[in-house]
Amino acid sequence: MNCPPAARKIFDTLGLAFTHPTALRMGALALLAIVTIGRRTLTHIIITSAGLLGGHFSSYYRLFSRPAWSMWRLGYWLAVLAIDLAPPGEPIVLAVDDTATEHPGREVYGKGKHRAAPRSSASMVKWIWGHKWVVLAVILPIPYVSRPWALPVLMALYRNPSQSAAEGLRHKTPGDIARTLTRRLLVWFPEKKFILLGDGGYSSRAMARFARRFRQHLTFVGKFYADAGLYDPPYASTRRPRVKGAKLPTPAQCAAQAKRRAATVAWYGGGTRRVSLVGGEGQWYEAGRGLAAIRWVHVVDLDGTHREEYFFSTDPEMPLERIVSLYTRRWNIETMFQEVRQHVGLGSTRRWCKKAVLRAEPWLFGLYSVIVLIYVEHLQTHEPKVTSYPWLTKTEPTFADAIAEVRTLIWRETIFSDPRISAVLKEIPPKIQETWINWFVHAA
Repeated sequence: MNCPPAARKIFDTLGLAFTHPTALRMGALALLAIVTIGRRTLTHIIITSAGLLGGHFSSYYRLFSRPAWSMWRLGYWLAVLAIDLAPPGEPIVLAVDDTATEHPGREVYGKGKHRAAPRSSASMVKWIWGHKWVVLAVILPIPYVSRPWALPVLMALYRNPSQSAAEGLRHKTPGDIARTLTRRLLVWFPEKKFILLGDGGYSSRAMARFARRFRQHLTFVGKFYADAGLYDPPYASTRRPRVKGAKLPTPAQCAAQAKRRAATVAWYGGGTRRVSLVGGEGQWYEAGRGLAAIRWVHVVDLDGTHREEYFFSTDPEMPLERIVSLYTRRWNIETMFQEVRQHVGLGSTRRWCKKAVLRAEPWLFGLYSVIVLIYVEHLQTHEPKVTSYPWLTKTEPTFADAIAEVRTLIWRETIFSDPRISAVLKEIPPKIQETWINWFVHAA
């Protein structure tokens, strides 16, 4: 299959993670998975490919269950492509979070009972049987778009304690997995500096100590707690070594007494917001684990539409406004989870054996990043096309526009250029061909 010029660099780079025959099949499968409408099961992709996939269909089923390629190596090259888009001279902003996908079945590897966050609320918790994926994404500015997008680069399956024990593995919490994924990037890119964003589930003292251990290359920004135990640094003692100094007031006590100041910070969705700030520094202590120096901030939305929040950074010198502006970028990973479900088919795979399970859904996360990378490459030489509706006028492109543009490239430069199809299209007026493309590229 021909590869669109905008996608050639991306596929050539990602092909380094495979042998040459596997790279050819994986590239063809990725192109057809992008234009496929509906579920992204292998059977559905192969059926809708109309014979464009070369070779026997069984070779594509074996792509995820047999060949000895590594998701770590694929993640490395995906991270290389994503980090190349980051503004030069600035720290690389990362976000970590987890999401659950439904996959019932008696023999499905790694399935468990997980909370379905999109279907749950404060008064009701919805549980599903399936997989829980911890995802590390790079937060990047996109041309013509006011808010940054999250590009997933590394993913790992969370196993519950019984599953870990059955496999003879040490049980890892989602926070443990997040630190493992982040450590990979630190090893791969030792010359880079990173800022990691995480919500309350990842804003732990263990994460703060991890970031302080790699403080030359990593800063963590996350949610903080009104009653957190903060202390002064340990002072010299003639009797015995001190592990912590005098106890400091809690953030809630400081926020109630200290003088506040107004500021304008970057906010969710790419805009700005007027807020009231107060902050402080201290050593976050955990018995038997030691101290981690942090700076915290209490945020009050002066417009009154968002609840009060506490955030913190492991960089004690980071300005309060920057802490808030950085944390609000974390929401882009939540947006990515929604878009990868709606447009890329996350949760629709039906592989059940271990190797296929550990590859299929991470492959869909990677496919999301590939679509964005192709779109950004296309924007180097073309203006963006923004789809508007009678009831909605958009001023900038969204991921729906990005995947529609990439699909258009694949239809025109890959599918319609195939000799078997181009011979038939000669009899069809170009206007009808454009109508067909318009129908297909905007479907979910």
